[in-house]
Amino acid sequence: MTDTSAETEKRFRAMLMSRSGAERLRMGLGMFDSARKLCLAGTKAQNPGASEPELKRKLFARFYGDLFPGPQLEKMLKGME
Repeated sequence: MTDTSAETEKRFRAMLMSRSGAERLRMGLGMFDSARKLCLAGTKAQNPGASEPELKRKLFARFYGDLFPGPQLEKMLKGME
């Protein structure tokens, strides 16, 4: 579902593609950094007593957990201890 008209989407894509590859990469990295900070803040709020290593494991699981089967993810998280 989208509420953006095809013309607006076309203009947005043209504006985005007019930027250099380096600019688009910086934009993507900035968005990832913002998402990471938001997730970390939410994780801290849900787990107020968690240590930094625990928070790192929870953040890793939240970002990448769907990419690995359960046992493999658990092994990776254990390796982060």
